Amino acid sequence: MVGYGKKIMTTKKYKIVVASSAYPPSIMGGGEISTQKLCELLASYGHQVVSVSFSDVEQSEIINGVKVVRLIPNWGYSLFYAKGKSLYDKVQWRIREEYSNLLAKQVLDIAIQENADFLVTSTIEDVSTYLWPLAKTQGIKTIHILRSFYLLCWSGTMYKNEKNCDGQCLLCKASNVNKIKNSQFVDTVVGISRSVLDIHLASGAFVTSMHKVIPNVCFDNEEPIVKRDYSGSEFSPIIMGYIGRIHPTKGIEDIIQGIYTSGRCNDIKLVVAGKGDEAYLEQLKAMAKNMKVEFDYMGHMTQEAFFNSVDVITVPSKWREPFGRVVVEAFSFGVPVIARGVGGMPEIVTPTSGYLYSDIDELVEIYKRLSLSKLSKLNFEGIDKYMPKAIYNEWKLLLEGLMLPV
Repeated sequence: MVGYGKKIMTTKKYKIVVASSAYPPSIMGGGEISTQKLCELLASYGHQVVSVSFSDVEQSEIINGVKVVRLIPNWGYSLFYAKGKSLYDKVQWRIREEYSNLLAKQVLDIAIQENADFLVTSTIEDVSTYLWPLAKTQGIKTIHILRSFYLLCWSGTMYKNEKNCDGQCLLCKASNVNKIKNSQFVDTVVGISRSVLDIHLASGAFVTSMHKVIPNVCFDNEEPIVKRDYSGSEFSPIIMGYIGRIHPTKGIEDIIQGIYTSGRCNDIKLVVAGKGDEAYLEQLKAMAKNMKVEFDYMGHMTQEAFFNSVDVITVPSKWREPFGRVVVEAFSFGVPVIARGVGGMPEIVTPTSGYLYSDIDELVEIYKRLSLSKLSKLNFEGIDKYMPKAIYNEWKLLLEGLMLPV
């Protein structure tokens, strides 16, 4: 196992270029939010941080202390603008991404202009893995953050036919050969969970890289978690929540089935927030109606409004989510979590902060025993490692370690 040992005490500040497919307010998913939070965290500690991503308009601006550079792709389009593209365009995008270094050169030019000490690839789609060997020729230290299974899987999820893949299928192996090959040029690979890191290492990626696990930045400040006060409401209905993308891979139907099978339709109410697959949402509504489960769909809600309206949330994702940002976000509002024990979830949800389950039968048993008094005993012990300062210290150690003479 490659890792870091000796701590170096220094106040040195670095020039860090962070490359990603998109940067807020352009958001495709949690990756862009995580990229922004990391950039702003590093900038808040005095580092010069430049975000580079692709757009349909070329511009440069300062957002919360981060220099945000958006480039027009030299070939094709940005993944963020893929909606409505023809099959031909999408095939061309795949060819460019796997075999061309044109966009990687665009990013490298910015890194050279900025005299970067480090080049961090937060999401590699669009940018392409050719950025890593190109950066090596310039002597720029590279760090890649694993936020999905994109380097191993055509879809980025390693989830097919309603189950998680044990390994790469032939199509995914054939279409990602150069990604694995180029990974040898990465100085350090960071997994946002041990789960996502180990799966990549087992697949032969990053064999020469140092590696480290650093979770996503989720908390906005260092305020201690305030436990939810359930006193005086023991006989009130339990408000169960789900927030996030509305999609079949998220397994939201398990919550409805679990409430129904547990016999708790009268005292567990379900509140769902988020947007996504409209057809799937209608299926969920019909299922809840048939099973007489109270189902309140709220659409988009702010975190504060949602978490302050629920007692506990369930995260029933079927695929191995590399991290599970929503779990830590729930903790920040003192809300316990019930989660399927796949991907990065078992690394976050502990007996002091919630419950894990492996199948619908286990979820039903949790719902049967669930009570506000039991929720009140959870204390979120060990959540300090997700605080911004703790995460920055991990990044500080990583950066300083990479600058040590070999």
